[in-house]
Amino acid sequence: MIDSRTGKYSILLMVLVFLCSGVVFSQSAEYLVGQPGPSGGLVFYDKGEKTDGWRYLEVSPFSVQVMLPWGVVPLDTPTNSNIGSGKSNTEHIAAMQANSQEPPTAAGYCANLVFNGYSDWFLPSKEELQLLYLQYSTNQLGEFMALGYGYWTSTQYDQKKAWAQGFYAGVQGRIGKTELFLVRPIRSF
Repeated sequence: MIDSRTGKYSILLMVLVFLCSGVVFSQSAEYLVGQPGPSGGLVFYDKGEKTDGWRYLEVSPFSVQVMLPWGVVPLDTPTNSNIGSGKSNTEHIAAMQANSQEPPTAAGYCANLVFNGYSDWFLPSKEELQLLYLQYSTNQLGEFMALGYGYWTSTQYDQKKAWAQGFYAGVQGRIGKTELFLVRPIRSF
C-alpha cells in the first residue's frame, strides 16, 4: 500500500524490544486513510505520530448511524472545536446529561455505543467532522446521507445551539439542540 503522506510503500512494522530477561516481539500496524480500521470503520485521519494516546481517527460504519437531538434541555456545556477534542467533549456532555430524564442524545449514544468489541466511540468535534467531510467529498470515503441531512458535532455554539455539518455542500451551521440530526460516532486509536 502507498502512504498518502510520503508516497512510499508502507508495510507492517515489526519492532524488537530488548529487555534484560530476553527479547520481546511486538507488532504495530500502520493504517492508511481510506482503509479499514481495527473496529471495522474507515480511517479518515492520520496525524503522523502517536501523541496523547492516539494517532488515527476512524469513522464508524454507516449501519451505526442514527438520528437524535444534541440535547433537549438547554444546558451550557463548554466544549472545544479542535482536532482531538471530540472525545473529551463527548465525555463532558454525556456526564452533564446523564442525570436528566431526557430521551437519548447524540453524545449519550456515542458514549454508550459498543460496536465490534470497541466502546471508545465519541461524537466528533467541529474540526474533526470537517476533516471527515473533506475526505468524503474529495476521496468518496465512506457512505453518508448528503442531501437534506446534517450531522451533529460535539461542539456547542451556545446554550440552545450546537454545530452541525452538512455533507452535501460542506456547510457548518448552528442548529437548535432539540432538532433531530444524524449522529456518526468516531474513535481515536
